[in-house]
Amino acid sequence: MPELTLAEQIGHFATASSFERLPEEVVDSVRKRVLDILGICVAATSLDTSRGAREFVADQGGHEQAHAVGMGDRVPAPMAAFLNGVLAHSLDYDDTPLPSVLHPSASIIPAALATAEAAGADGAATIAAIACGLEVCVRLGMAGYDEESRNSVFFEHGQHATSICGALGGAVASGLLYGFDAERITHALGLAASMASG
Repeated sequence: MPELTLAEQIGHFATASSFERLPEEVVDSVRKRVLDILGICVAATSLDTSRGAREFVADQGGHEQAHAVGMGDRVPAPMAAFLNGVLAHSLDYDDTPLPSVLHPSASIIPAALATAEAAGADGAATIAAIACGLEVCVRLGMAGYDEESRNSVFFEHGQHATSICGALGGAVASGLLYGFDAERITHALGLAASMASG
């Protein structure tokens, strides 16, 4: 059997995860991260950038699939993920695990909540998907940490680790919520990596 690519390894890791296998402290951590991100989203609604993002989302139209903080009606899931992601990172109060030097919850939680709502996923599946997406995001961020410079190689190359690793973690979380197998998650990672400019 040929050696698996990194994306294939992540796909297999993701599909082997489940709510039942999560330690209670991880479940508790995910719940607190969701509450934290939603609180940050609410606190950021009055910013000019937030108003601009809401107006952009409102102009897009589309199917009502998921809620976005500060909007009355549901919007397409990708737009809900976008707006909640903007809000979640606008105040820069979101989590920063070291040595990954990124903000995982601001990317993963908005994507997962929008996908969960659109897919009709339950709470246990959503928590498990968020946990897996966070793990992938943080591990990729840690892989980019340079001990010598005590900084992320992403930043050293003019990129933003949150954008790149967050897109990949969000793809994993969303893929799980849509019931993807390892191969489809691998494809989702490929698409996300090609779009995550950082």
